[in-house]
Amino acid sequence: MKIEFVAAVDAAEILAVPVFEDRAFSPAGSALDAKTSGALTKAAGKGRFTGKAGQSLSVAAPAGVNADAVLLVGAGAKDKLDDLAVEAFGGNAYAAVKLSGAEVLTIDASDLAPE
Repeated sequence: MKIEFVAAVDAAEILAVPVFEDRAFSPAGSALDAKTSGALTKAAGKGRFTGKAGQSLSVAAPAGVNADAVLLVGAGAKDKLDDLAVEAFGGNAYAAVKLSGAEVLTIDASDLAPE
């Protein structure tokens, strides 16, 4: 599987989007959610997904997203984002899709730079 870290997403097979604790979308995630009329927020609000590190939720890509699927991946606490947390995020995204048969995982890394 090819893994792409991108700052801007044009199209993707599977698009991984970071979600911080308490289902807080990053600015790029919020912009993507707005394109879907809140479908990603609605999906994240179902079940046990909260954005904790290690969690993931696969969503069939709603209208407005040029991807086959969107993978919401827990990024943990925003104020604890560091290089190791970003590395763990990428590993968790891969682990969530490695058996899916997908050829490319695109990770929206525009908001994953540690502060």
